[in-house]
Amino acid sequence: CCCSCCCCCCCCCTSPGEGELKQLLQGKGVSLSSQFRLTYSMMLNLLRVEDLKVEDMLRRSFAEFHAQRAQPGKSAALAAGQAQLAAYGASRWPACVRGCGRQELQQYVALGQQIDAISEELQEAVLGSRSIHSLLQPGRAVLLQQPASGLTELAMVVGSPDTLDQLLAAAEAARGGFGGPKKGGSASGSGLGSGGAAGGVGPERVLWFLVLHRPGPLDEPAADTAASAAAAAVIEEEFQGFTLKGGNRAAANVPGPLPRYGSSAGLDYMLMAAPAKQVVGICRAKPLKVDPLEVLQEGGKGLGPALRQLHKMQEEAAAAGQGDPEQLDLRQEAKINSLELAVKFNERAALLSARAAMPAHTCPGTPEQAALVRSELLLTQRLEDLSHELSDASLQQMPEFHQRVGVLQQLGYVSPDGTVTLKGRAACEINSTQDELLSTELLFRGLLTGLSPEEAVALMSALVFQEKSDVEPELPPALASARGQLVALAGELARLQAAAGLPIAEEEYLREVLHPGLMQVVYEWARGTPFSAITPLTDVMEGSIVRAVVRLDQCCRELMDAARVMGDTALFSLMEAASGKIRRDIVFAASLYVA
Repeated sequence: CCCSCCCCCCCCCTSPGEGELKQLLQGKGVSLSSQFRLTYSMMLNLLRVEDLKVEDMLRRSFAEFHAQRAQPGKSAALAAGQAQLAAYGASRWPACVRGCGRQELQQYVALGQQIDAISEELQEAVLGSRSIHSLLQPGRAVLLQQPASGLTELAMVVGSPDTLDQLLAAAEAARGGFGGPKKGGSASGSGLGSGGAAGGVGPERVLWFLVLHRPGPLDEPAADTAASAAAAAVIEEEFQGFTLKGGNRAAANVPGPLPRYGSSAGLDYMLMAAPAKQVVGICRAKPLKVDPLEVLQEGGKGLGPALRQLHKMQEEAAAAGQGDPEQLDLRQEAKINSLELAVKFNERAALLSARAAMPAHTCPGTPEQAALVRSELLLTQRLEDLSHELSDASLQQMPEFHQRVGVLQQLGYVSPDGTVTLKGRAACEINSTQDELLSTELLFRGLLTGLSPEEAVALMSALVFQEKSDVEPELPPALASARGQLVALAGELARLQAAAGLPIAEEEYLREVLHPGLMQVVYEWARGTPFSAITPLTDVMEGSIVRAVVRLDQCCRELMDAARVMGDTALFSLMEAASGKIRRDIVFAASLYVA
């Protein structure tokens, strides 16, 4: 018997599957979320108390737990940042040949930030055009923005990863294949690296640039060329005697690790890969004569001639009184007809001209000075963010709090200076209904005026009852009219709150705050109808009816307190009579368990 029982247990109690066990051991737990919600009654009661503010209560809620736990660290970071900012202000201003001051550099950097903001709005329209990418061929001079320093420098396109095969094929063709070199091996003007054929389009398309660079403290660290050279040596040793398709092994290692810094022909340069969105202008001059592979290869012979051509272009622009070489009209090149974008293009062109006219634009000391100013601006922005995160304005429910205060002020519950009015004090007495705002408006709009105690308590049941009922109540004309007025009032309040910015939909709000399923039942109960006779009038369970009537009596007492605050004796007498009508019989009998 024991054996048979064990066998039955083994067959019935099967072990869970592998997936279920993995989910049990490694799956994510249910995250805890705060259920704290702001209510008008809570806000009005707190606004009446001087010792406790709504902000203090919000800060202590579970929703703010993680933010409050991080506050000590943020406070320390704020103090350290303020000390660092003071050190920046007290530091020695870097000298330069043109005598640019701090204020001038601040204006220069601010202009750059405005240009960046407008360029970001335009880049999708401009760089989504294939005709623009067709201009970005090897040898094309451009204005390239350095994101780290925020400065714009003259640069030359020398290719792109998506057209490297074309560059290698062109180099092989220039050498004449197996028959020796050919004349005119320059790649400029050939369309290599353009976006018109094999290349892609879009702001994120990566290009290779040779930049006429002014070294600065915010430069990106140079790539590890030693490691790349070691790897190339290993490949050379492993594949000795093999011929690579498309050219020699040196060309196949193009462009090598980037960014790469150096000096050639007495000019500092940077060879870098960057997305097309960093191009802020395309020079009108024809593409310069350049051999892309000779520029991209480490120690290539094409670096010096390419840099001298860029430098000459820069000198000619300076001699003509221009800070930058003449630019193409990108709106015309991209065939953009939008009037709104045309205004943006003109605005950016004006800012570019204003920045190019400043002495700092061509000053060799600008990178160091701009780095200091940019560091101050970034630190100032970070300190502003930290101050905001430590203030009451960063509380998650603070926007909703201000929206609800606006609703209360518009309805007259709170004065413009934040004082709770008579209407607000009356609302503080009502806590047992679905919506204290609707209940208070019902009193002050006079919806109970002219109703009998039985009709008044039946109408209030729509605000107290919380369950659903599929039975439509049959009501006398006066009560049916009052119900219609209550529905209209609820819709008005829903629209008012939605206009204030609160996420409230009128239909959903009506379903949440109004439940008229027991209006007929309560009306008949208040008239003295036996309990056994009212239960067939609804599909609601008997226990729910009893619970709703008990809560309704509590609501009547709260409305009596509100009438006392208002000084309305007629309303007080009406609610007192209504309470007396429903406090009878089995609903308010002593419990059988304690009798």
